[in-house]
Amino acid sequence: MKTCGVSESRVASFDVFGTLLFRRISEPGRRLALLAGQGEAAAQWSRRRIEAEHALAHSKGPDLYSLDEIYTQLGSSSPTPQDEMDLEVRLCFPVTEGWRLLTSARQRGQQVIFVSDMYLPGEFIRQLLEKHGLWLAGDRLYVSHEHGMAKHGGLFRKICQEMSLLPDQVQHIGDNLRSDVLAPRRLGIRTAHFRATEFTRYEQEWARNGGEGVADAIRATRLQFPGELASRGQAVWETACGVAGPLFISYVLWLEQQSKELGIERLYFISRDGLIFKKIFDSIFMGRPNSPESRYLHGSRQAWSGVRVARLTDEDIEWLTKPGTSMTLTKFAQRCDLAAEEIPVLPWAKQPEKNEALSDSCLIELKLFLRSGLLRDRLQAAGRESCARASAYLRQEGLGKGRYGLVDLGWFGNLQEYVQELVPENVPIMGFYLDLRSRPRIQQEGRAREYLGVPLLRGIDQSNSITLLEILAGSQEGSVMGYREEKGVWKSVRNARDDEQGPEHWADLQHQAIIALAGEILLQPGGIQNIVPSNEVNWKNFCQFLKHPSFSEAEAYGDISFVSNQEGGGGIILAPRVSLSEGWGFFQRGFWKRQISWPPGMIARSKGITRWVLKTRYMLSQSVEILRSLARSREQLGDVTLRPDRVR
Repeated sequence: MKTCGVSESRVASFDVFGTLLFRRISEPGRRLALLAGQGEAAAQWSRRRIEAEHALAHSKGPDLYSLDEIYTQLGSSSPTPQDEMDLEVRLCFPVTEGWRLLTSARQRGQQVIFVSDMYLPGEFIRQLLEKHGLWLAGDRLYVSHEHGMAKHGGLFRKICQEMSLLPDQVQHIGDNLRSDVLAPRRLGIRTAHFRATEFTRYEQEWARNGGEGVADAIRATRLQFPGELASRGQAVWETACGVAGPLFISYVLWLEQQSKELGIERLYFISRDGLIFKKIFDSIFMGRPNSPESRYLHGSRQAWSGVRVARLTDEDIEWLTKPGTSMTLTKFAQRCDLAAEEIPVLPWAKQPEKNEALSDSCLIELKLFLRSGLLRDRLQAAGRESCARASAYLRQEGLGKGRYGLVDLGWFGNLQEYVQELVPENVPIMGFYLDLRSRPRIQQEGRAREYLGVPLLRGIDQSNSITLLEILAGSQEGSVMGYREEKGVWKSVRNARDDEQGPEHWADLQHQAIIALAGEILLQPGGIQNIVPSNEVNWKNFCQFLKHPSFSEAEAYGDISFVSNQEGGGGIILAPRVSLSEGWGFFQRGFWKRQISWPPGMIARSKGITRWVLKTRYMLSQSVEILRSLARSREQLGDVTLRPDRVR
């Protein structure tokens, strides 16, 4: 976030375009081409319009010509100056940060004036300001061509003379370094450089790779953040615009295209991560005749893992008893869809308490109990009951008929495996995932497809990427714990979690920003085709956020307590602030991925020597991982070289 402050002065002066108002399409050629339709003829007219303006700038001087003079120079009656002003009305929007500064100036009782180097008529600019709530009675407007001088050529001096002001009684804010900062500063006017409208690193990445429309849409959404947001909320909004939004929208476009190719009639978006994907899908494709119908499916590992409990194969037993974070009897019972008191009394060598962390020896005993005896029988009966409820709900939602697909965030495809056993008579045509890890069975068998398909991040970064994507796709909805029947209708039973440190706190804001971004992309020339699936740019931007978060990003996401409420999951804090002694401890033992999930964020949030210690340790960790990757690559190359059957 780039902001500027306003010092005390008698008059607050504001630039208009680039500070208080901004255009959805920033590049003049792309913007003006809209006036003449589409195709090469429109591009040619746009070039002629720009050349006419350049000729006037050369003959009369920069910013000293009017819109009417441009069209006279152009020698064309169609489009007209009025057409261009109508286009400005459609494309201009107010900049929230500029509005805040303007509001603060009014609250301090300062006289407000607007100063613009612009060819548009002054009355039209005043109407634009008024339309967006930026103009009040008593304000004054100075437009360069109407006064015969620009900001850098004497306009500020004229303003001071007309208003009987000393230069140091004026504070001017604007985005142009020459006209809004250096020129007035030479006169003694106080200036502040407004930089919020500059491209962010995420927007620059899109612009560098041919995605100018996407970059403009991201910037337009970012600049229109809700005015009531504090700095942390603003950072969340900007991250949703620059990182999560383009990635999720690209994913949804990809899955819609994939679904049509497979002849899928319905897409089921699985809660909770699927909610934002369904919102995006509906905002873009709802009502389109050739697109699949979208439905929301209340499901979770907790609600559908009765499949494992009913089977209780060795693989299922290992899954149910995996340690995770401090496995207890209570957490184990939760994984099995039971209350802790429903676990039968077992002949433990040492009876553990319900909330006592199970030791390795206790876990071994628990696995033995699950392979035979009373506990196995009790759990399998509970699993069959859970499966019956889940199957009834899924059939009620239509999974028992027609061609359908499942949509989820990832990571291992367990939910799709469960659905295929819960509704065996009509399994999904395909499962669609943002990303899959470890090539699960459904992917190997061609029953699942992933959007990203990038080489796996290794070590701590892989854990980080999963956690951060889960947070960015978060939802206010609680975890689905199971189902109950009410008056012949099956409904989900949910366990909500909402607190000031959880990702749910920001979920609605993230959703709002992402849907606003989808709308801005649709307003760009070419519409949604501007963001045809492009996982390369998306992945680069996500890795920038993951590996090199800005201070504001680290502050916004660093102290989020991410907890999986399903299957007895435990929580991690992404990037807590640490003391020097704690930092030294991390330096000695490294970063444990279940203890600290986001070292770059923790570095950004720490201070002084602690930050240096953590950064040094992280760089060492990265260097070791690079060396290991090189060693693995050499081993794989050697394996291929030694096997002639692999070389054909």
